[in-house]
Amino acid sequence: MVIGSMFLGQRLRALTTTAAFWALAWLLVLSPLVAYRWHDARTNFFEHRPPALALLGALLLAPIVWGAFSGVAFAGLTILFGRTVGWHGLRLPVVAAWGFASGLLAPLVLGALWAFGGLTADMVSGWLGLALASGTINGCLAAGSLAIAKGRPSVSRHLDAAT
Repeated sequence: MVIGSMFLGQRLRALTTTAAFWALAWLLVLSPLVAYRWHDARTNFFEHRPPALALLGALLLAPIVWGAFSGVAFAGLTILFGRTVGWHGLRLPVVAAWGFASGLLAPLVLGALWAFGGLTADMVSGWLGLALASGTINGCLAAGSLAIAKGRPSVSRHLDAAT
């Protein structure tokens, strides 16, 4: 029983670690967009007074949550489908495809919410662009995660134990 709970603990640690690193990566990738939107809000909407820090917090929170959700989705796919071959048996194209798929989960959820809330034609092109960008970024993060894990024996040993 102790071994089973350790096994579950290792999987949870893999999920949370991947979520944290991917949240940080998404924040770094989207920080220019956050800075642009913050500057745009300061110049166009809050001309006579500075915007509240809550707006900056909301702008920073969006890529963090998106990245964490994507990281958990990727780690879940890796745990689900990669447990039979082990971390070193995974191939880069397969892992990149899992990353792309994990990048599509959040836009699909948002798309479903928008569809039930009245998705307009103007939103469709933005949504498709978001889905493509999210999938591409996650595919690159997945490939990088695999390359880092295969290059460091200590990381791959922990990942093999988690899967």
